[in-house]
Amino acid sequence: MLYCGISEIEPGMAVAAPVPHPRRSEVELLAAGVRLDARLLGRLASLGVHHLWVEHDLTDDLDDRIGAAPSPALRAALD
Repeated sequence: MLYCGISEIEPGMAVAAPVPHPRRSEVELLAAGVRLDARLLGRLASLGVHHLWVEHDLTDDLDDRIGAAPSPALRAALD
């Protein structure tokens, strides 16, 4: 998985980790595995989501070793 700015994400990419609401962390906007389209990307940006974890073939072997989703501490450090 890669941590990308919303402007770097292209339609067709898949979310690699759940996307929390930026102001209500208990609310999950998208689940892992959701394929993104232009409408979803625009909506996420309008809600204030600036970065997402997305799936990438080059990191598949690493993803298996580090776990299914980034920890809350890692998310906080990257935002």
